Amino acid sequence: MGDLGFTVWRFVRRYRDPVVGTLRLTAKDRRGSRVKYVGVVIAPGLPPTPVSHWTGEPASRWVVDGMDLPVVVDRAAPAKLRILWKQVPTLKQYRANPYAHKAAAEVFGGQDMTVLDLD
Repeated sequence: MGDLGFTVWRFVRRYRDPVVGTLRLTAKDRRGSRVKYVGVVIAPGLPPTPVSHWTGEPASRWVVDGMDLPVVVDRAAPAKLRILWKQVPTLKQYRANPYAHKAAAEVFGGQDMTVLDLD
């Protein structure tokens, strides 16, 4: 599993069969400081599985619908997952990536994301 950090390890050690995969985000629902992510988990040895996951979203990370979030998931219970926030791009990294602007324009219906003020 590599070096996941102590916080992630605390949760993952309870998983029976942990594996690193991705959560393809299809929707998110914000309720106060919590966010419900709805998407499909894709991981080795696990068929694509629809899940919903409540979590807190760090303000410094940039998350949009259609994005692939890195996760650690339990193959025995795919609803148990942990998002690897340190691998999600920050807003500054996102703005510096021209390919991200093109992908965001597709998600937001052709709107030019380079001129949109995201602050």
